[in-house]
Amino acid sequence: MKTYSLLLLVAITLTQCGNKKNQEPLSLSNIGVSGNQFMTNTDTITFQGLCLEDLGELDELGHWNKNYIDQAAKWNINIVRFPVHPKHWKRLGKEKYLEELNKGVAWAKEHHLYSIIDWHVIGNMKDEKWQHPMYETTLEETLDFWATMANTFKDEPAVAFYELYNEPTTFSGALGEMSWAELIGIYKQILDTVRVYDSSTVALLAGFNWAYDLRDLQTLDPQLTNVGYVSHPYPQKSEQPWAKNWDEVFGFVAKNHPVFATEFGFAYPDQVGAHIPVISDDTYGQEVLDYFKTRNISYTLWVFSWHWYPTLLKDSTYTLEKGQGEFFYQQFAKNKGRR
Repeated sequence: MKTYSLLLLVAITLTQCGNKKNQEPLSLSNIGVSGNQFMTNTDTITFQGLCLEDLGELDELGHWNKNYIDQAAKWNINIVRFPVHPKHWKRLGKEKYLEELNKGVAWAKEHHLYSIIDWHVIGNMKDEKWQHPMYETTLEETLDFWATMANTFKDEPAVAFYELYNEPTTFSGALGEMSWAELIGIYKQILDTVRVYDSSTVALLAGFNWAYDLRDLQTLDPQLTNVGYVSHPYPQKSEQPWAKNWDEVFGFVAKNHPVFATEFGFAYPDQVGAHIPVISDDTYGQEVLDYFKTRNISYTLWVFSWHWYPTLLKDSTYTLEKGQGEFFYQQFAKNKGRR
């Protein structure tokens, strides 16, 4: 009887320990930059992840919850990207948005996922002209946003990246004028604000043409520390041969700096939401993944949603959308080293 009781006690103790371990988030190393690579404390790392929908919009629709992150984690990823639109930042208010963003980062961390925080604006920060009202902001608000993010997440290794300015563009002059030197000046202002609070989190910087083109780095490389550079290589941004053109527009940067493709993806021509520059097929999907692999480029796929386009999901049951949803889910599953 005593032997049985002892064995039962051991079994219960082991079960409780196992349950506790499963409930605790795994620790994540700090991410930094070494040469042209992202680094953990001990090794290089390449990221494979998903762009999420703005939690503010998900909240409006009644779909912002832990299950949303749990479903994303099934994609064999190691990072998620949180886009923050000025519209939702203002609508929810700083305190409420931060509360929900902290939840999202914690839920992702439970799956050993890093996070990118992305100030999701499209347009000209210098002239404060924007492609759509949802992106309307000011440099003053942008600096305040990044001061808030840096002060909030400075001691959280799970927040690996601050993507400072989603897609700079002048829209061929329709949104005013801004030079590369002026854009770099804006980045430096934002970085100076961030570094007051947070000296270590990697900043991600995009170029013009809706964050596709990094050729300006050939004439003016600001030699900033602890940064990576961003490209959004959607299929119609360049004609085929893609690899050759990608090398000329952004891939060359990967020789000297880490590059992160924080958006890419495709839609079939007949799909709802198909639009320039995303119309293509699986051929693009395979080629862009192969390209990222050979250049050690990290990436987050656009977009884990059923109503932002091009979608990965068919509906709110998380059924995969035909085309890129089915294709990339299968391809991501093959990259076991990404977790």
